[in-house]
Amino acid sequence: MAVLVEVLAENVDSRFDVGDFVQFDPGVREGWSQCAWQETYLTDDGSAVLSGQPPPKAPLLPRFRVAFYIHNWRRRLGLLSSYGCLELPRVKPMPKRLWELVPYQSVG
Repeated sequence: MAVLVEVLAENVDSRFDVGDFVQFDPGVREGWSQCAWQETYLTDDGSAVLSGQPPPKAPLLPRFRVAFYIHNWRRRLGLLSSYGCLELPRVKPMPKRLWELVPYQSVG
């Protein structure tokens, strides 16, 4: 199952890298853990796209959102970021605004 993750980023520094959002799985070879896919930067209220594929640049703003998919989602693995492990809410149905702003594009 793939899930869409939406993160509110505030006061990011030079360490921020959307590629650091990873579900590290100790049961797979190094470099094969699931990471952010189809990352898209949104306004801080999540109502509009700031930038998307191919690889988008993080906005130079004090607050913004980033939305991305993680394939083969397993909640028990948690989610790492540039700043450590994130607290995860329960998976819930995707809001209509995200279906419209970040429609899923299949891998391949």
